[in-house]
Amino acid sequence: RGIRPGQEFQANLDGQLTVVTVPQGSAAGSTLHVKVPSRRVQASEHKAIPRLMELDDRLEDALRSGAIKLIIADRVRDGTIGTNIARRQDLEERERAEKLRIFETPVDAIKLLRRNGREIGSLTYGWDTPDGSDPSGDYLRAVCRFLLSELGAHVKAIFWDACSLPQEPRSESDAMVFKEALEVMADMYASVLGTMVMRHRSVPARPASLDGEANLDGQLTVVTVPQGSAAGSELH
Repeated sequence: RGIRPGQEFQANLDGQLTVVTVPQGSAAGSTLHVKVPSRRVQASEHKAIPRLMELDDRLEDALRSGAIKLIIADRVRDGTIGTNIARRQDLEERERAEKLRIFETPVDAIKLLRRNGREIGSLTYGWDTPDGSDPSGDYLRAVCRFLLSELGAHVKAIFWDACSLPQEPRSESDAMVFKEALEVMADMYASVLGTMVMRHRSVPARPASLDGEANLDGQLTVVTVPQGSAAGSELH
């Protein structure tokens, strides 16, 4: 109140005192949109910080071994990833064939984790197909919009299970990597200092390719709806 265009004031943004300058031409009562600066927590700030960092030790091991791989966020922002996501094995093949980097190296992934800036975004979403392949591209577009927004600007790498872990069909070595990753995957969402969660709250419409099919105990089965079935009735 009483602050005019061109003047500065301090605001508490996400626990940080930040100097805000009111843009010239701002009307009285207008809303200011301020980017919250990313902040990296230092181990020396509180005696509990090193203990919290210890909780990420297993995650660091999985990143070092390559059991879990992180997508470089800029490969989504700049469209390199494509219009649809792909299995980790297929993305790895693209890296080799096209001589480009889609995944963070283990060293860089660990650095991001240990910088304590929550610069790793972990996606949680509902799979819309048995293999989570996002055929409509809805999830990928939503992730890209977030990364290009002010809220997602600080994210440097992404954990996306369909891309970060080996998917079916898996070789014997893929299966071993997958098993190792599963044991620690939940930490990608639970890390206090290393990751943030990107939550997609809706599920895209069922792909037309799955019309007439149901996933029963992990198997795609053709289901015929009996004649005379009422809308909303249960199928047994």
